Amino acid sequence: MKYYLPIFFLIISLGIKAQESNLKIIKSKIFTNEKYKTTLLFAKEDTNGDIFLVRNYFKSVASPIGYYIEHYNKDLTLLKSDKIEVNRSELRGLYLIDSKIILLQFKYLQKEKKYAFVALTSVKEEFDFIEKEIFSIDRDKIKKYDHYGIRKEPEFTLFKEYKFGDVVESENKDL
Repeated sequence: MKYYLPIFFLIISLGIKAQESNLKIIKSKIFTNEKYKTTLLFAKEDTNGDIFLVRNYFKSVASPIGYYIEHYNKDLTLLKSDKIEVNRSELRGLYLIDSKIILLQFKYLQKEKKYAFVALTSVKEEFDFIEKEIFSIDRDKIKKYDHYGIRKEPEFTLFKEYKFGDVVESENKDL
């Protein structure tokens, strides 16, 4: 019985030692936005250690009405911030290449009645985005809107019921 107590404390002390970490945590100034609800969409770090964030903002739970693009240095001090307002579009990607920031935007062009992928390109320090269309397709050629293979949710949430072992059949007769 007298050996159980030291063994117990030895096990507890090993567990406490295991909880120590050499991770360094840096916090930025806390920001609040009283006007809109925001969520973090993308975060990328460049070769200098600077961090670029894209947050979407909503008035309600519907589609986003805009995006905040923020540039922080390695000490998480805000260097530059900009806002992009959108209508019938959403950002699908953030890429940092050399001295440029590229945002991939998926949008619906109502006058032309087509869907398009657009690259918004800017120098990292400026945030003066130049729009260039990459790909587009007429709305009439699409039988069912399918996010072009980019899903925000897993496949199984698209169906009414999900149980492990269910089989999802394709209606495509050509496969």
